[in-house]
Amino acid sequence: MINVNQKILWLADHDLDQAPGGAQRSDSIIISQGKLLGFNILKVTCKTISKDLNIHDYDILVTSNIHVLHLIRKNLIDEISKHKHHIRLEHDSNEHLSTEDRIKLFNSCVKTIFLSDFHVSFFKQRYGEIFKNVEIIYDPIDFHNFRNLNLERENKILYSGYMHPLKGTYDFFDFALNNPQQKFVVAGWTSHATINHLCQSIENVEYLGQIPYEKMPEI
Repeated sequence: MINVNQKILWLADHDLDQAPGGAQRSDSIIISQGKLLGFNILKVTCKTISKDLNIHDYDILVTSNIHVLHLIRKNLIDEISKHKHHIRLEHDSNEHLSTEDRIKLFNSCVKTIFLSDFHVSFFKQRYGEIFKNVEIIYDPIDFHNFRNLNLERENKILYSGYMHPLKGTYDFFDFALNNPQQKFVVAGWTSHATINHLCQSIENVEYLGQIPYEKMPEI
């Protein structure tokens, strides 16, 4: 049982104001709620991590997306694997890690949190039975904002969110190119020039760019 006097370190690549994606929004909701309940939580990102940070000074370690942090701090996975109370909050596919580092990361967990039954089965099928103390906790984003308003819908397929090869973006383009009669819409953003070019050059793809979160239910 965690008590409010324990120090919690939350490691994540970005804050919501740096990268407004689903993982960052989920982290923000959870951390804000934790602080309202009186928990002592420090979030450290790629912008705020220091050479002097000792993760073992904290009673509890929560890791979210740490791809960029891992690039900055080469021995980070080794450090995490030795922490006595590591909680893993998995958001994505985790393909950026080597098999060795992935096993180290998940073997150290006192709790491994996935977002759905499918999320767990996907990981086990892809990486094997390496996940310890698994718990499913659905994403805290308020799905009630996304409701049927009985408006006329367009026959288009929507891709939304950050566009990156590790998120299957090139699979989306393959599908769009192989289905020229189907119309697609992209409400997202990317730091990849090639992806940006494809969004704007494929004839059956309408590129809206990044849409404010509040506008997404309408889209």
